[in-house]
Amino acid sequence: MSKKELREAIAELLSYLASGYDDSEARVELGLDPEQYAALKREMYSQQAEYYRTRSTEEMYSDYVIEQRACINELDKIVARFVDDKQSSAAVGAIRARSDIVDKIVKLGQDVGLIEKEPERKVIFGGVAIASLSDAQLRRAIVGEVKELDGLIAAFGDGMSIMDMDPGPLHRMLPEPKKASGGSSAKVSGARRVVKS
Repeated sequence: MSKKELREAIAELLSYLASGYDDSEARVELGLDPEQYAALKREMYSQQAEYYRTRSTEEMYSDYVIEQRACINELDKIVARFVDDKQSSAAVGAIRARSDIVDKIVKLGQDVGLIEKEPERKVIFGGVAIASLSDAQLRRAIVGEVKELDGLIAAFGDGMSIMDMDPGPLHRMLPEPKKASGGSSAKVSGARRVVKS
């Protein structure tokens, strides 16, 4: 086969495989014996691998988006048909599939670094994960903290030195040890027991 014939045969093989033909059906359509078909398929894999190896991430992602948009267009046609036929559950399924495709486009773009991804934040303040709070909850928490701070300033003043504060009792007296009543009259001296003979 010439280079042009090889290119055309590979394009035809790719078309059959993309249409859902299995190897035996594609081989019959191409009119090849098993050895010729195996050689053609090996060459197809080799050329496809080289094609993908030499392409940039941006080019690969652009092709992916184009393919996914084609899927979305087909789903839009299905949704329009089902809405006309009043088959709402089928329309909902097609819309959900469309949404999943859009999510995949965004996620892949973030994974390969083409779409900026905001890092997940886990901010904990005072034992509360504030990143998970709604705006209203966060506003209430801030107001509560400010009120508590105002109360402390009102009680202790904002110009007071920590050295001027009354610390309160710093220690307490321990109770007197109780004397043992009765029992052995043996005395202990140092670490030894003194025994009277």
